[in-house]
Amino acid sequence: MEDVLMANDRVDLVFSYSADGGLGSMTRFEAAGREDEVSVIGFDASDEEQSVINEGGCYKGSIKQFPEKLAETACGSVW
Repeated sequence: MEDVLMANDRVDLVFSYSADGGLGSMTRFEAAGREDEVSVIGFDASDEEQSVINEGGCYKGSIKQFPEKLAETACGSVW
């Protein structure tokens, strides 16, 4: 993310594939002093993400997954 920020100062939204990616992006934006200019959306709805979201910074939300339901749906479509 640091390389992306250095190459493009117009980045204003990150949609991450994971909690770690989202939290890492947030850290990079904060280090660059751009946390007021961007929004980060994560994926996993981890406890750490929920805590950061509740603080009201640039981490705006996270997608919660339901692995059991995903597996049930996948298996149901095969059988």
